[in-house]
Amino acid sequence: MANQDSALLKISGSAFGKLMLEAPELDAPFLIAIGKTLAARIRAASH
Repeated sequence: MANQDSALLKISGSAFGKLMLEAPELDAPFLIAIGKTLAARIRAASH
């Protein structure tokens, strides 16, 4: 459940691969952000 209004974006695996090829500077920051979000959700769910 979101704490505020938000938008959900869905990207296919092939589109993600294309994005990483065309904008490699986004690769690490994007994956790090996803990892941080998932880790926070796992921590919250386990308490």
